Amino acid sequence: MMWVAVSTQPNREMMAIDNLRRQGYEVYCPMLARERRHARRVEQVKRPLFPGYVFVCLKELVQGGYSIHSTYGVKNLVKFGDRPARLADGFISALRAREVDGVIPPPPMEEVLPQGSRVLIKDGAFKDLMATVVGCGAHDRVIVLMDLLKRSVKTGVSAHYLEHAS
Repeated sequence: MMWVAVSTQPNREMMAIDNLRRQGYEVYCPMLARERRHARRVEQVKRPLFPGYVFVCLKELVQGGYSIHSTYGVKNLVKFGDRPARLADGFISALRAREVDGVIPPPPMEEVLPQGSRVLIKDGAFKDLMATVVGCGAHDRVIVLMDLLKRSVKTGVSAHYLEHAS
């Protein structure tokens, strides 16, 4: 048995999964929980961890992978030359071990943006300002300290708007 990556058509991961399972393949698509905002509502939705790819377990090397290539929702089988690109042993089991309620949780904010690290605000009202991480707030917000109008100001910024300063 070996796990291989399958490239899907844009936003067709679920269609590819359904059709591959109907053919008897074991398929895995790790998911993340994302916040979607629409019409003043915020809801949690599941999105693929690797957009455009799903993983398929092959019990034997499929000659050319024609049944996979011709599946609705599938673009092609990822290959190195003429052989399917085999995933490292334990990769899928390591992803599955991290899952909680069907999604892979993000790492704790303290690991991604440790206290005292310098960040650049890349969007929002404070775009292009440098800041220092002070702590983590609620709802994916990071508390930062920045120099604004010749004084230090502490404020909360969405983690999506921050990137490590180089």
